[in-house]
Amino acid sequence: MKNFMKNLLGITVGLLLAVNVWALPIDIGDHVIVDQGGLTTYNVTNVDLSDDWDYYSSFCVESGYYFEPGHEYIVLSVADYVEIDHDYLSDETRWLYATYMTDPGNYSATLAQNAVWWLEDESSGVESAWNSFFLQVTGLSDMTGYDFSTPDWDIQVVNLTDINGTNIQSQLVGSQVPEPATLLLFGLGLLSLASIKRK
Repeated sequence: MKNFMKNLLGITVGLLLAVNVWALPIDIGDHVIVDQGGLTTYNVTNVDLSDDWDYYSSFCVESGYYFEPGHEYIVLSVADYVEIDHDYLSDETRWLYATYMTDPGNYSATLAQNAVWWLEDESSGVESAWNSFFLQVTGLSDMTGYDFSTPDWDIQVVNLTDINGTNIQSQLVGSQVPEPATLLLFGLGLLSLASIKRK
């Protein structure tokens, strides 16, 4: 029984620490190509085929910086802020990204991109885009007191540079994170299987 409890504790701690490892498909130093994925969503494609991801869809964070579609870029950092001006990503932007990516066919990508720019205080942002997106998702016209937290998502800014080290337009990346309770149940299931096999 003592060994069982030690194993359970070890697996639980290991799984809880592994949450961030499973979360994002991209890392510092990755080489990527950014292409138009839809009207205003972008596909960030992995150049390094040794990694286990091909591409993910994204939105641009800044409207005043640009990338050349089809060119190779290097991931400078994956952070909760834009590297160029240390502008932190807003909770509303995180919520918008998580909402859009949960069901992309349900929402306008153009509306979402313009809303991201508005929320991040970019000159190309359109306030009515944010208001319309929020209304479409929630059915509410008043955002006062609305909880924009996204605890089951890890959403970050991918800060990119060209091969010369020049900053280019940063992109959003995110993925759903397994809940701790789910990981605990998974660990218990593994332990149960191990104990059944042992008998």
